[in-house]
Amino acid sequence: MASWDADALSELRAAVFRGDGAAALGVLRNRPLAPVLQFAGDALARALAEGERDAEPLARKCREALESRAAPGDAVLARKLARALGDAPHDGTEIVPVDLGALAYAMEEGDPLTILDLRTGDLLTEDELDEVNELEEPQELGEPEVLDEDHDRVFKAVHRNASPAYDDMHDFAEARPNTPAPMQDVRAYEDALAGTDLEFAWRLFHEERQRGRARQWLAENGLEPGPKPVL
Repeated sequence: MASWDADALSELRAAVFRGDGAAALGVLRNRPLAPVLQFAGDALARALAEGERDAEPLARKCREALESRAAPGDAVLARKLARALGDAPHDGTEIVPVDLGALAYAMEEGDPLTILDLRTGDLLTEDELDEVNELEEPQELGEPEVLDEDHDRVFKAVHRNASPAYDDMHDFAEARPNTPAPMQDVRAYEDALAGTDLEFAWRLFHEERQRGRARQWLAENGLEPGPKPVL
C-alpha cells in the first residue's frame, strides 16, 4: 500500500476542491484512509454521486472509520456518506459553496473576525463586507441574519479561535515519542519540526483536525460545505 506524501495530499486536496470524485478516488486507491478521513469522506461522497461503482466499498470503510474515531466533524461527515450511500435521507442542511480549508484557516489563523457569505461561500473581511453591502457593522455571531434584504444576502460571522491548535499539538506529541512539546503557536511548532520526519505528519494531522472543526461549526449552524460552482 502506498503511503501519503506532500504530492499525494496536494492531488487529493485539489480534487476535493474541484469536486472531482473520480480524480480523488484515484488518489485514495491503495492508500490508507485513516490519515485523511476528512478529505476522503467528501471525495467518496462525490465519487458516489458521479456513479463511480468501486467507490462504495471505500465509502463504507470511511464511514465506519469516521464513526469510530469520533473527532469533531467526523459524525457530520459520516452522516453525509450515509446519505450518499442511500442509507439515510437528507437532513435539511443548507449547502454553502465554501472552501473548507479556507474556512478552517479563518477560524484558527485568520482575522479576529471573518464574514462568511452563505450564498457565494466567499470569506470577507469587515471592510470588504462594508464595500459589498454598504453596512456599518457586521452582525455578532449567532443565527444567520439577512443583512441585505434586496439581494437576499445572508452572512455569518466567524470569530478566530487559536486555542484548538494547542490541543492538536498536545495530541500529536503525546502519540509520538521524542516529539517536541506543544508551543505557544503553530508556526513555532512547525519551525521546530521543519526538516524532520515529523514535519509532514504534523501538517497532515493538523489539517485533518482543522477541517473537522470547520465542518462541525458549519453543521452547528445548519450548514454543509459544498464545492464552488465552476465558472
